[in-house]
Formats: sequence, structure tokens, C-alpha cells
Amino acid sequence: MYYLLMEFRPDSDFPMRKNAMIDRLSRGLATLVVVLLATHATPVFVPTAHAQQDQQDAETAKKVLQLIREGNTAFDEEKYETAFDKYEQAYELYPDPAILVRLGKTSEKLGNKKEAIGYYKEFARLMPDDPAAEKLAKRAEELEGELPIEVAVASEPQGAQVFLDKAMQDAVGTTPAQVELTAGEHTLYLKKKGFETAVKKVTIEAEGEQSVSVTLTRAMISEEGNGGDAVAPIDAETSNIPTYGYASLGLGVVTLATSGTFLYLKGVAEDDVNNYDKRAPGASRQALQERKDDANSYYDTALVTGIAGGVLTATGVGLLTYHYLSADAGDDEVAWGVGASFDADAAWLGVNGSF
Repeated sequence: MYYLLMEFRPDSDFPMRKNAMIDRLSRGLATLVVVLLATHATPVFVPTAHAQQDQQDAETAKKVLQLIREGNTAFDEEKYETAFDKYEQAYELYPDPAILVRLGKTSEKLGNKKEAIGYYKEFARLMPDDPAAEKLAKRAEELEGELPIEVAVASEPQGAQVFLDKAMQDAVGTTPAQVELTAGEHTLYLKKKGFETAVKKVTIEAEGEQSVSVTLTRAMISEEGNGGDAVAPIDAETSNIPTYGYASLGLGVVTLATSGTFLYLKGVAEDDVNNYDKRAPGASRQALQERKDDANSYYDTALVTGIAGGVLTATGVGLLTYHYLSADAGDDEVAWGVGASFDADAAWLGVNGSF
């Protein structure tokens, strides 16, 4: 009578070969001890319970081998999710440490670095004397250096959308936010309606707590985008609003003063016309008309410069008013005033204030 005994023999070289898993398990299943029991009288029978257990072990081993073959095929075809599922099922049926290597490599392909680190470290723990253990432990350290680091991003005021490295399509958070970044240099963009887009360059260290804080500046012009959730970047020239305001105001004062000068000349010319002696020697209608033309010319020039001066002054006042009314509550208080007037005989302009 014949019966079979199966024996599994671990093979530590498995991780070093692509299809070693199948070889290893195949050898485990194929290592059979054939015992020939020959008797002339009484036959020897194997207990039924042992036979059933052997049959179950054989079926399990075949299933494990099939799952690993399917996982390898899926891995080669870059169907990593399917491969991972097959390897995971195989490990649940037969927790051989060698399967952890395949799970780790597949996790890397799927971008799950944390999971890959866990599988590699578990293999090194279970098989410390295996030649692959050192390499896998080193690989785990490399992956740990590539893991994203949580960075606390804050802004004043809060509620700014955080964008990473010019990837402006989707915000990675809203301040205060915890943003995952890899070690190295990054550029953060913080956007909030009514404020200029803040650009912050940061260097993230591999270890230690990381935080970034940004103070936003109010914007003069904003455009709603993405349903009003984002603010278009403001041109850098808008930061010179006060300069433009003061320049426009100063130019307006000078122009109004020029208008007043021409009004004065117009008054002098009118006096010459009114006091012109038509009976004086050398007097003529032409000379009188020239004086009238001068008076009219002075008046026209005074009118044009007066209007221009008024527009420039109003523009300057408007820019400065907007700037200081838009300033943060913590800014220094501003108190100032402007007054101007002109008529056919005189003009005046007054400016006073403290900034």
C-alpha cells in the first residue's frame, strides 16, 4: 500500500528572483516522501482525518500558487490593483514572508509608500538573516524620506485658499490648513477675495514640525472666478496707489494754480480793454481788438487748465480716499482735507492733513 506525506521547505532566495514565489511553493508541494509499506498479511491504512487534512492542504497550496501566478501576470501587465488583490489573498491563505515583498513592490507602483514601507519592514523583522532583508530595510528608509510632510499653513486674515507650485486648478486647503509637502523647496499661493494673491517660497525640512504664516494685503481690483471662490492675481503696480494719488493731487494743484494765473492775466487784459483811450495818439481799432483777443485767450486757457486741474485733483483725492478707507483697521488713522474754488476774478486751493 502507498500513501503520501507533504512537506514545505522555506527558501530564503525567493525575493531575489521574479518567479521565485512559484518555484518555492511548487517545491514545497512537490517535496513528497513516498513510503512503500509492503506487507504480506495485514494492510496498513492511513487515518481518515489525516487524509482529509492532507487533501485540504493540497487544495490550499494549489490555490495559493494560482493566486500568485495571476498576481505576477497582472503585475507584468501593469494592472497593479489586480496584482495587489491577488497577492493579498495569497498571503491570507499562506502567510509566507516572501509574499510581503511582492505586496511592497506592488504598493510602490500604486503610490502607497506608507504601505510599502510596512511590508518591507515586516519582511526584515520576520526574516532578519535573509540576504534581501538589508536591502528592503534600506528601501524602506528611502521611501520614508519621500513621504509627504504635514505643514501648517496660516494666513491673516484666515480663509485663504492655498495652491501649490502654480497648480492653480484645485486648492490643497483653506487657511488654517494642514498641507502635505515633500522635503525641499516649494512655492505656495494664497488667494482670498478682496486681497492680493500672496506668493510664499518655503523650504521644507525632512524632520521636525513645519509651519508657514502669511499676512495678506488688500487688493484694489479683484475679479471673481470659479463661482467667486478665487481671486484673480493683482498687478504689482496696484501697490503704488498712494504714489499715484499724491502725484495726481500735486499735479492738479499746480494746474489749478496755472489756471489762477491765466485768470489774473485775463483780468489785467480786460482792464486794458476797459481803460483803452480810443482818442489817444496812435490808438486804433486793431490795437483794441488785440487786447480783447488776449483777454479771451487768457480766459479760455484758464478755463481749460481749471477743468484739467479739477479732474486731476479729484482723481488724486479719490485714489487716496480709496486707499486709506481700504486700509486695515490696525493702520494709522488718516485726517486730511482738500478745498478748491475759482471764478472769473480769482482762484484758490487749500490742502491740509496728517498721514
